[in-house]
Amino acid sequence: SDPANMQVLGNTTLNHASVAVAAANGHVFLCGGPFGGIKIYQASVPQAQLVATYSAVGATDAQAMGKVLFASAWAGGLKILNISNPAAPVLIGSLALPAGATAEAILVSDGIAYIADATRKIHIIDVSSLDVQNPAPITPALLKSLDLGTRIRRMSVSEGILVAQAFSGGMTFVINVDDPANAS
Repeated sequence: SDPANMQVLGNTTLNHASVAVAAANGHVFLCGGPFGGIKIYQASVPQAQLVATYSAVGATDAQAMGKVLFASAWAGGLKILNISNPAAPVLIGSLALPAGATAEAILVSDGIAYIADATRKIHIIDVSSLDVQNPAPITPALLKSLDLGTRIRRMSVSEGILVAQAFSGGMTFVINVDDPANAS
């Protein structure tokens, strides 16, 4: 593949709305929002083919890594799916967020899941025991919740620094997560 010579291979019109997308292993995972599930498409050219719908999760965001899909599941918190067989995803882990929290965005890096919620918090969750290439059941652990005072749209992490962008007002937070349990 040559990034300087990218080309559109095909497109498709889907008959449902999606709020977020993730891709892995030749498949596309479309999140249907707080009251929609996850639609799984084989990314064949020129027409994407629906292979499964996982309706047990109201997914607002997702990130695929290896054979695992991490989803922020609105009132359901964190959901972790084994997607080794995309036609039959299996829930292998979950964590409810504190009362009233509604998961909106997710970022997973170096065994830590970061979930931004509508109550203006970022929840830092340990998922380090999970092998994303050989998924097995896991019990995620909440390490810390940080109240930022505003809803977060996007997050990025690198070298122990989490950057979180607010939904509005132009605010950006820079958070030391080198020791996730003591993030500040």
